[in-house]
Amino acid sequence: MSSIDAMGKPSRLCKRSLLQEYLRLLKATDVKLPAVATYRLLKQDADGYNAAKMAFEQRMRDQQYGSWVKMPMELSRFTV
Repeated sequence: MSSIDAMGKPSRLCKRSLLQEYLRLLKATDVKLPAVATYRLLKQDADGYNAAKMAFEQRMRDQQYGSWVKMPMELSRFTV
């Protein structure tokens, strides 16, 4: 499935669009960003996200549902 719609615009749910919106919100709150803010680096710094992810992955293991499929790191090393 492509992240480009029929009009040639990226999906609002693709990583790039979500990053753009996140950066827009950060600028509105005067949060200082690192010089190079890649999607992966910002995601790693999101404490709430990481705590929820770890809890989810632990629950998956506890219920023997298997492990979460991980995407190659190269797909998250982009900036906008």
